[in-house]
Amino acid sequence: MKKQMKKFLAMMLCAITVCTFVLPQNQFLSTSITANAASAKTQNRNALKAYKKLLAKKTFNWTTNGSADSANQTANYSFFCVDLNKDKVKELVLINDESYYAAGYLRVYTFKNNKVKLVYTSGNDVAFYPNKGLIVEQGQHTGYYWENYVKFEKNGKVKTVANRGGTDNKEYVPSGNKVQQINKSGAYPIYYYLYEINGSKTSYSKYKSKVKSLKKGAKACKQKSHKNTASNRSKYIK
Repeated sequence: MKKQMKKFLAMMLCAITVCTFVLPQNQFLSTSITANAASAKTQNRNALKAYKKLLAKKTFNWTTNGSADSANQTANYSFFCVDLNKDKVKELVLINDESYYAAGYLRVYTFKNNKVKLVYTSGNDVAFYPNKGLIVEQGQHTGYYWENYVKFEKNGKVKTVANRGGTDNKEYVPSGNKVQQINKSGAYPIYYYLYEINGSKTSYSKYKSKVKSLKKGAKACKQKSHKNTASNRSKYIK
């Protein structure tokens, strides 16, 4: 009986010890999550204020051609806000039809270290998949075609994780490269010869597998852009 009583008391002491250490840790975890949520909420509020302030300016340095350039006049911009990297702080997407290809027609700004920061520029067709932190760009210029899959990380940095390139003229395929895929869906066949994953050359089959994994479960952003006016800023930047 004494042995059983000692065993019972030892088990009770162990349980009390576990409760003593586990409960404060859970409490700390809960406090940490709450603090992070509050911090993200504050960051998002500050970001939206900064975006409004940026768009309220009459001119902006989109190009280096000066304020007289219509591409630098914010009244010509359209915009929308969306959280593109799942950090609970929205990004600002600007569309500028008055710009030109080299300067880009679309820009993505994020809010980092209490500043509005440019993270992405494009002059091509772009699709956003916020639930995957994914940006997909497709473009062509002077006979060269490409497709880029870009990850937008929570740290505010972007990285091209998969891309392919090709030409609409087989004679332009660089020597030493082999055409791995021919896309005949458009007006002209496109001869794809370059495939990369994280900047390293790969095969078409591996690229295809990588893209499939990136797009699995991805949901395209359906946000509409809005002309930059004071009423639209008040209505949609929130």
